[in-house]
Amino acid sequence: MNETLQMLDYKNWYYESAEKAGMCKIHETILEEDIPDKFRAIRKKFKGCFRE
Repeated sequence: MNETLQMLDYKNWYYESAEKAGMCKIHETILEEDIPDKFRAIRKKFKGCFRE
């Protein structure tokens, strides 16, 4: 359950940052250091497991 909550938190950040940038493609070129620390591990774990 905790992992699901972390994923939802990450997805919330993902879409909020995409909205601010005006496009989801921003995440294709985002630098690792530009991702908040609390989302780096969850992003690495699930990258490629779902379409963002």
